[in-house]
Amino acid sequence: MPALPGQRIRIRPALPASDFDYRASGGSVELEADAWIWTAPDRPGVHAARVRERGGATIDLTFLVAHPVDGPLVGALNGYE
Repeated sequence: MPALPGQRIRIRPALPASDFDYRASGGSVELEADAWIWTAPDRPGVHAARVRERGGATIDLTFLVAHPVDGPLVGALNGYE
């Protein structure tokens, strides 16, 4: 799932969010009544999250926090054209 640094992403499971454990390798997580809000870290890169139903299945998520582009992209970005 793509994200920008500091972006907030709502993750809403089919069952109440409190029925699950949520862990992420980066960023921060807030629990709401029906969802988690994951705030992407300021550092671009790949970040993993695991959602585990208490006593049940596990789902792994991968977030790609991208480098923000300021203005039109002309030439190269971090050495890539």
